[in-house]
Amino acid sequence: MLDHDQSAPTLVHFVLHLWRRLAKHWVSSMYDSNMLESRPTATVARVLVWAFFVVHLLAQPLYSLLPDSLERVGSLLIVVAFALFSFSHLWVSVGYRAAFGLLLICFVIAGGSEVLSVHTGVPYGWYSYTAKLGVGIFGVPVLVPVCWLMMAYPAARVAMLIAPLRLAVPVAALALMAWDVFLDPQMVRTGYWVWLRQGEYLGIPLENYAGWFVTALLVFGLFFRFFPPIPPVRTDWFGVLPVAAYVWTWFGSSVVNLFWWGQPVVALAGFVSMGVFAAPAVLKLLRRPPVRLLRLGNA
Repeated sequence: MLDHDQSAPTLVHFVLHLWRRLAKHWVSSMYDSNMLESRPTATVARVLVWAFFVVHLLAQPLYSLLPDSLERVGSLLIVVAFALFSFSHLWVSVGYRAAFGLLLICFVIAGGSEVLSVHTGVPYGWYSYTAKLGVGIFGVPVLVPVCWLMMAYPAARVAMLIAPLRLAVPVAALALMAWDVFLDPQMVRTGYWVWLRQGEYLGIPLENYAGWFVTALLVFGLFFRFFPPIPPVRTDWFGVLPVAAYVWTWFGSSVVNLFWWGQPVVALAGFVSMGVFAAPAVLKLLRRPPVRLLRLGNA
């Protein structure tokens, strides 16, 4: 049996190994548009996307059980697995241009806004990152725009499921902003960043959420404008995975904050804010369940 000090790094290495396998097939597909459509390659790609999803699914509840000495490794595992899932699912579903496009936008727009706020207080307010999140650029860890990517894609999928296409951008921006109701208190509690001026929500200024909304509007506005639009959510299991990732984050964060971390205010605020988007998505899928589920039920 692996002890705590061995198991978490092993999981990180496993996720990175899956990514190398995925990249090996997909780099070639960038130059051969028919390759990703072939059955063997498409099967491998989908299996690896599923693997990233499962690792992320398991990593979130396991994170709450880790000792303090492994908290940083647990955070890294969640970010890496979730980001690879979002990036790879977008690649398989829409194409590599969309995947790299969203990655670029998150680094330039979201990352740039973080750098701006760290040095000027705009748009999120005055705060600073600690060294716990690793290497950074201009005071902002490289993992931060990666975090934007990992949740931006599920938020976009949820928006396209529950809202008309013309409202997809603002709804996606609000769905992404709602996630920070959970995220920010957790990151402050674990010491990943520090607010220099105390605000109204557990020390977090409300302008932070206005900044999230404006930045997310830019991210989704540019993405939908310059890169292939995300097709409507498919009614099979693979197609609804990003929505499931958003719903799992909503439910899991609510439970963990309430029962493990003793944060009832965060649990309630996050449950309500993300639930505005997650609950309609769940109801929509229940009314139109995945095709394969219907086939199993009729068998």
